[in-house]
Amino acid sequence: SFPTRRSSDLIDALEYLLRVIDKFSKQGRAVAVGTNFLCASAAAFLLSMGQWGQRRVDRSTLLLFHSARIDSSSMAGMTAAFSTNLSQVLNTVDRKLLDVMMNKMLFETGSAQALVDLVLARIRYIDTHWKQLASDLTTLTTATDGNRKPDWLKALQKWARPGADAQKFVLEMKKHLNLRLQHDVRMDLCEAYVLCLIDEIAGVVDADSAELDSPKAVIADEPLPIDMHEASGQKQAVYDQAECAMS
Repeated sequence: SFPTRRSSDLIDALEYLLRVIDKFSKQGRAVAVGTNFLCASAAAFLLSMGQWGQRRVDRSTLLLFHSARIDSSSMAGMTAAFSTNLSQVLNTVDRKLLDVMMNKMLFETGSAQALVDLVLARIRYIDTHWKQLASDLTTLTTATDGNRKPDWLKALQKWARPGADAQKFVLEMKKHLNLRLQHDVRMDLCEAYVLCLIDEIAGVVDADSAELDSPKAVIADEPLPIDMHEASGQKQAVYDQAECAMS
């Protein structure tokens, strides 16, 4: 896990990582971001923000995404007013991080329709190969039932349907991610793959496993650059009121 005292530290870390990856990309170099065992909290966000096609996890990885948390040491002497401000801080952090994640996906795919196509392709692959994937992902500490499709996949298939309006699809995906972060439980690696948070489960599935449908003519969306400065431009005034932790 990536320890941090404040969620502003996390935003700073994300911004730094993006700058480094962008620098190396301009030099024609690829940055592989991966994990073998525990990847939780800020580390999970950093992994998801890595260079697409190079975000790799091991099949034994415990992957945990969650919303912003409060460090217990900052709870001493809390007043009603402070509690209200703290709630606003947490909501602000959650919203900005979710926006950054979604903008990253749209930026990398090039358009909302392209993101839709990628997610649907990954859903089809996981759905079709689930029995084999479940066997491959069974480890000494986890067991996956190949005869029963996971609940998260069924939930996704309720709104992730071919022919869906691209903008509505993206909004539903954002809503799903938001709820998923609030659950604060280990994420199935295949779910992370479908949601484009990772690209590869080493030895199981990779970025090229899911085949897209035949290309369709689409009108590209307006460019959505990942402006971390904008996302963190007002953070100092907000975080002076409280220290948030992603633990």
